[in-house]
Amino acid sequence: MRRCVERRRKNKAAREERAKRALHYVQPEALVEAVKTGSLVLLSAQWLLGRAGYVKTVAERRGVIRTSWKLEGDLTPLLPRQALEAAEPEAYLSYDAFASAYDTHLELCKAGGKAFENAAIAAVPILLASHAWETAEHADPTGSSLAKIATNLARMMPTYQAWGFEDMGVFIDMPCMYHALPGVERSAEQHAAFLDAQKQLNVWWSSRHTSVYLVDSAEGAMGWQFFERSLLNLFKEPPPSKPFKLKGSLCPFWTKITQLDAEDLADDPGGVNPQAGMPKRRPPLSSPHFTKMLAAMRFERAADRSVVEHLYRAAVEDGFNSLDKLIFTRLDWTDEEVAELAHCLIVVPCPSVTVLDLSWNDMRTGDGLEAIGTAILHGALHSLQRLNLTNCTAIKTMPKSLEECLELKEIHVDGCVQLRHLPPGMSKLASLKILSVINCHALDEEDYCHLPGTVKIITTKEEKEGGGVLLAAASPRPTLSPRMVGTPRASKKL
Repeated sequence: MRRCVERRRKNKAAREERAKRALHYVQPEALVEAVKTGSLVLLSAQWLLGRAGYVKTVAERRGVIRTSWKLEGDLTPLLPRQALEAAEPEAYLSYDAFASAYDTHLELCKAGGKAFENAAIAAVPILLASHAWETAEHADPTGSSLAKIATNLARMMPTYQAWGFEDMGVFIDMPCMYHALPGVERSAEQHAAFLDAQKQLNVWWSSRHTSVYLVDSAEGAMGWQFFERSLLNLFKEPPPSKPFKLKGSLCPFWTKITQLDAEDLADDPGGVNPQAGMPKRRPPLSSPHFTKMLAAMRFERAADRSVVEHLYRAAVEDGFNSLDKLIFTRLDWTDEEVAELAHCLIVVPCPSVTVLDLSWNDMRTGDGLEAIGTAILHGALHSLQRLNLTNCTAIKTMPKSLEECLELKEIHVDGCVQLRHLPPGMSKLASLKILSVINCHALDEEDYCHLPGTVKIITTKEEKEGGGVLLAAASPRPTLSPRMVGTPRASKKL
């Protein structure tokens, strides 16, 4: 008995500890603490622009101060951290400057009221640059990567500053971590600082609050690059499409992931298009699939492979597995990509997820949705309450295993014009309250016979905008029988 109590106590403590670790990926506190303690060392964006040959110009127009950056000088390549912090300590962003910028941003968001809250604006003044090392001795000896980073930084600095970030902290691994390089000494203390930073890299790259520049294309990516790009698919969200009013002028929010060789960046020199440079989001990889794909990647140090595998597994098992919403809308995912998501859900069942949104994706064969059904049979998504498949126009049926989601309250399949059948097992969904089937013309009366009697069937936009109509009171389809519109069954006794 005593052993059972002790085991339960340890299990509870382990769950609480995992819940704390999960917050590191979606809340900013871990990032702020890393900057404060010196684990996360950042270059000053303004210093970095000067290093790349840019000059700042300040102009005032109608009482609004605007800052721009123009390339007028020569670029000087960056140095390893051991040399740079000794020669130019002003290159690094202090914690006080970081905290001041972040506080100003929070005040702006607070002043914006509900519009900012509903848009879920989440950012810290941290920008990470992912790029391949050119040589084992120096990551960027010619400064080609620095030039690309600075070009986009100059384009976006007015936007960052409009959101309160007077300066941004830029993480580039060679000048921000104590790497062991030929001809560069590294003390035992510096080595310990390197290891401390390395074990937090999965949080820094995947965090919902950090921004990332992808300097190189995905083709031929090395092990560390593949790790960084895979983490970006776990927690980061697309930017709001509409601009916000800041100090009397409209300003967009920026995409958290920018591909620096994207063609559409050249068409947006002012940084007004929040979608410019944003790569297509890929489905999250399960740890086994990540490890399998990583086997084809190259590392300069063989020991780094196991480090990367451990860090990625921690991000998936601690962070992704603890999410409460999975929003993958308007990504043009095919069945193969949805099936990849399903494979991840089999490995990490996401027991806290209440919302799954796969609307406006390109599932044509039905295999992707069927794979989601298989994941549900394996125990995934057992807390699901809202399923959105709006305008997945090619799906023809729903997975039979949907009956296992006993907490499901809403199903939205509007615009699924080829949807022909609803599984009979949906009769078990006693919690189901809303089934939205606008423009689902292929469904017939028999499909609705299996539904619980209290379901609101929404068939028009007017009903949806009004919050839905219980069809016991108003039947949108004259042909529907009383049973099919949610009215109680008539008694056999007259």
